[in-house]
Amino acid sequence: MLTRRRARLQGAALGEEQRPPPVAAAPIASLSDLSLELVFSFLDIPDLVRASQVCTRWRDLCSSKRLWSSRRLNWWRWPLRAEEERALRAVRLLRRTQGVVRYEKVILTLGSCFSVSFSEDAGTLMLSTPSSLMALLSLRHLVKDHVKTLVLEEKLSLFTAFEALAVWETIASKTFITWLSITLCRASPLHGVVFDWPARGSLTTLWFSVRDHAPFATLCRPIRSLLQVHRDQLARVDIRSKDQQGLLDFLPPRLRTLQAVILPSLIQVLKPLKFLGTLFLRAPRGEEEECLRVLEKIFLLRNLWELCQLEILFQRGTCSVHDSWEVLANIPGRFLRYVTLRGVCCSLSDPGDGPGALKDLLTSLPVVQTLKLDVEPATFPLHALLPRSTDGRSAEPLARLPDSLRLLTLGDADVPGRLCDSRWLQQLRRVMDDAQKLHVILQGPCLPAKGGGGAPGRGRLCNAVILPHSTNHSCQECPAKVKGSHRVYIGELCDK
Repeated sequence: MLTRRRARLQGAALGEEQRPPPVAAAPIASLSDLSLELVFSFLDIPDLVRASQVCTRWRDLCSSKRLWSSRRLNWWRWPLRAEEERALRAVRLLRRTQGVVRYEKVILTLGSCFSVSFSEDAGTLMLSTPSSLMALLSLRHLVKDHVKTLVLEEKLSLFTAFEALAVWETIASKTFITWLSITLCRASPLHGVVFDWPARGSLTTLWFSVRDHAPFATLCRPIRSLLQVHRDQLARVDIRSKDQQGLLDFLPPRLRTLQAVILPSLIQVLKPLKFLGTLFLRAPRGEEEECLRVLEKIFLLRNLWELCQLEILFQRGTCSVHDSWEVLANIPGRFLRYVTLRGVCCSLSDPGDGPGALKDLLTSLPVVQTLKLDVEPATFPLHALLPRSTDGRSAEPLARLPDSLRLLTLGDADVPGRLCDSRWLQQLRRVMDDAQKLHVILQGPCLPAKGGGGAPGRGRLCNAVILPHSTNHSCQECPAKVKGSHRVYIGELCDK
């Protein structure tokens, strides 16, 4: 019995000697930065925040742009007390001296459930909050020296009068901001608080609008003060609310870009602007006839003859065809290279007036490079651009595209149009053969889709970009790729 026990013990000892020694677990600190960053990519934002507090190396790795470029943090549950505590931890990580990523744009939305996300390859930080305290903390700590653009959008009024004053003081203290966009609610204390803007900062662009339609009796005091102080440095001003057009009286004389509402007072505003190169005009609903008369007088101003970009927006279907075209035929287009017209090209869809209206338009724009019209593509008079026959003899086209035209956009993405038939596509092919650098964008579902083997399909292509070359080739005139658009070679749409 003793001998057996001794034999078992000796066998066990021998097995332990032959068994390989256990391998020591590698510490996580021995992983490379790239491997550790891959591990962190599986963490959600609260855990990522906690991991960043372990050590300096982990904090820097948790600040990687790759980790945050597609992150989104949402809390929808009420009450928000517990969620705000976690949100505050995320803001603490974001506000570090070096920053999570070097974002240059901050979009702060007030009145929505709390969320944090990054877009544009983590170059833009978007934050929404229903808390006035979180809004103040975000403005104070997340708008840093490298942030050049600040967008403040107020969907719900959150602030008291004292907090509103603190908001304006905080924004004014960010002297490195060059682009400021402010959208306020009608009942917001931000509108009427008394605040004198300090004479410092690098602001060059201002966008300002007010939500809803109930008019204010007074102008926004802080914005008025801002315009008065920065008269010599602002290059672009965008005032989108009709009742706030009085702010245009304080425009800087060297303004380069202006967006405003078409009102009679706009004529006196534009007269002293000697360096204006870009003009965006929007017509208020219900005042179309008055706006056309104002436009006619605006185009007589000699200082606007050197405009390089013009955009005129009317509500679709509210503008008189003939009156609007008489105004547009007199556009001073000697230098205009970028033109957008919406709601004022109805006559192009008229079978009788379309060819003549197209001739008047193209004649007034001799150097245009980009032309955007909201006319329905299927009714655009392409036949006016093709040679015609008179008494059995060939004659010159009624209208000619300018040699400078590179991009023609037709249609409205929000309005379903008729399907472009094969005849119209054949005409487009002939026009693009003559203008070999012309690219055409057809907005809306107006182009037939192709099924298998090139046969006609049942669906339609939306936002088609018609190219004069193959789709696997790009040139300098090719428009930027937009999500949801389809690039199509004109030769694939129809046969010669």
